[in-house]
Amino acid sequence: AHDLQGSVTSSDDYDDDQSDDAESQQNLEFLMVCFPNVDRQALLTVLQEQDNNIERATDILLNDVFLESDLPPAKNSTSSLNGDDEELSYREALRLDQIEKRKAKKKADKKDKGVIWSTGNLPYASTTDQYLDEDNSAAATTTTANAWKQYDGHVKNIRKAFPATAPSTILGCVKTCRGNVIAAVRELMRKDTRLKPMFHWTTMSELEQLEHALKKIIVDRPPEEIYRIATGVIISERSDTTKPTVEKMTQIGCDFALTFDREQQELAERMALLKLKKFNAVPDLPAVPEYLLIDNADTYSEDDPMTCREKASDLIMERNNLYRKAAEAYRRTKNKGPGEGGVAFYYSDEARQLDTQAKNWNLKAARALVRKERLREQDDHLVDLHGLTVAEAKILIQEGVNQWWSRSQMQIGRKGIKPLKIVTGVGRHSEYGESKLLPSALKLLKKEGWRIETPYPGCILVKGICAT
Repeated sequence: AHDLQGSVTSSDDYDDDQSDDAESQQNLEFLMVCFPNVDRQALLTVLQEQDNNIERATDILLNDVFLESDLPPAKNSTSSLNGDDEELSYREALRLDQIEKRKAKKKADKKDKGVIWSTGNLPYASTTDQYLDEDNSAAATTTTANAWKQYDGHVKNIRKAFPATAPSTILGCVKTCRGNVIAAVRELMRKDTRLKPMFHWTTMSELEQLEHALKKIIVDRPPEEIYRIATGVIISERSDTTKPTVEKMTQIGCDFALTFDREQQELAERMALLKLKKFNAVPDLPAVPEYLLIDNADTYSEDDPMTCREKASDLIMERNNLYRKAAEAYRRTKNKGPGEGGVAFYYSDEARQLDTQAKNWNLKAARALVRKERLREQDDHLVDLHGLTVAEAKILIQEGVNQWWSRSQMQIGRKGIKPLKIVTGVGRHSEYGESKLLPSALKLLKKEGWRIETPYPGCILVKGICAT
């Protein structure tokens, strides 16, 4: 009896772990859509730290310090300065240790809940090394995130109803419909009008009832379209654990018919407009960026760095609010029907557009700061990066070096080349007193083949192109 009771406890723990893994994977896929520029392993780490709470994880990811900081190096990464293998940093080790503690606590809580089935003995203690090994092996085998893989679950569910259809065909429809199962099934059945689902007879009865109910409400759609929508609803709602009523599925089908196509049309129009604007837009910077010149004070329209930063900050706050709405909408609609791809992804798309605008305003501020120092020093061979993020600094270094080298080539016959001075600072105001700009600038300049010197800490002199 004791053995039987112990096996029941083990089975319950296994089922809990399986359901937790599935939910964690769904949440990770959502974060990958919202934050496409953030590494998959970094998203997974934040999600685990927040006990798989999608809203808290979103708040953490929206922290500007996290988004601007360099991601922890992979185990096979090399140092940007000396090429030696780097050990795991103290902060990353602390982060992993926190994950171990959370996992161990969560495991212990689950065992406590099942104590009435236990044998009366204390549960065996799990070592944190086991979790660490699992994390390390996962990190070592993780490859670049494949956006197509996130729909494997949808493809599997749809193929159960259409076993003769190639998975690649189903995947193409799911991808086209942005992960919406109902729309994907409709698209699949539009491509092959002879395609019929293979359901159990009880499910076929539900399909007929659902189709009949939808025809009474959605009167502006042809019968074959109603049938496709009803089939999509049945597939999207089919689950081993829950079985929604026909009334509930009717509501889901109506919501889809009323909102999905309209939202997709609006999105297509907005994307077409953005593409047209981008095609017709005048480039932000001419071949020689005017902000780097110091003899155009009478004609150049100056930007105030503080004003630009404030506008960027306002956009970031609005962006963060939209991301939180996306996380809330995703949590609210998860496992409740096809709404998972609608409202949540609409909010995340709007947030990404605001993020682009915010970056443009921050870049304006960065250029204004560099110009301000040039004018103050009356030195057009100076690029002072104080007050800039690493991402901004990289862009302005490239612009500054290219402008300097182009001008130097025109003057080389009359006088020698004066080095370009890049000031990064030594990081006194940075976290832990370590400069992030200096190593990033050195790595970028070396990668692009510039001959450089560092006369003193926090200063780089660019003297020309390295001899090949």
